Amino acid sequence: MLQDERNAECQTNKPTMQLRIKENSLFAILLRSAWWYSALVGLVIAGLAFTALPKPFRLYGIALAIPFFAIALIVCFKRIGQPSNRQIAATSRWVESARPRDLAHALSRAYTGAGHQSTPHQGDGADLRLQRDGLITLVSVRRAKAATTNTQPLRRLAALGEQAEADALIFVALGELTSDARAFAEKHRIELLESEGLITLLARHASKAS
Repeated sequence: MLQDERNAECQTNKPTMQLRIKENSLFAILLRSAWWYSALVGLVIAGLAFTALPKPFRLYGIALAIPFFAIALIVCFKRIGQPSNRQIAATSRWVESARPRDLAHALSRAYTGAGHQSTPHQGDGADLRLQRDGLITLVSVRRAKAATTNTQPLRRLAALGEQAEADALIFVALGELTSDARAFAEKHRIELLESEGLITLLARHASKAS
């Protein structure tokens, strides 16, 4: 019995190995950049290896370029279906000047384009009701452009979600949220859809439902 407890403790305290790329490393920077940066680095390395190294060592030098070509492919794959920088910029400008009602309508189209059934929610606490695969999500948009958001609208959304037995809750916030508001959202599992996420969602999906 004692030996089993010790083995269990050893398993609990056993360190786990996690492979993480440092944020400012070359590979991390290339993963955040356009695909052709990585492809260009790979071509340069392969070209130098082919021209500068003796023939028996050329394959070893060219092999050093393979990770950069792999990164280029990864970046290309990640960008499939993603909005372009021009779309992001145009959507960002529109969001800045949009009225809350227009923003809610655009967000409804975006969720429809993403495969949800979106309908307006009648009543206080939420603005949209999403349904997909039998799951219900309530979305609050009307306070999206408030300069600062406290816990009050989040409390209304949480109460409504409990009453409606919603499976998920989303609160749209373009301004600042107080620390209490963020803590409340985390405690009650309310997803915060903030500026970057909202703009990307609109740029990617809103036009699909137009």
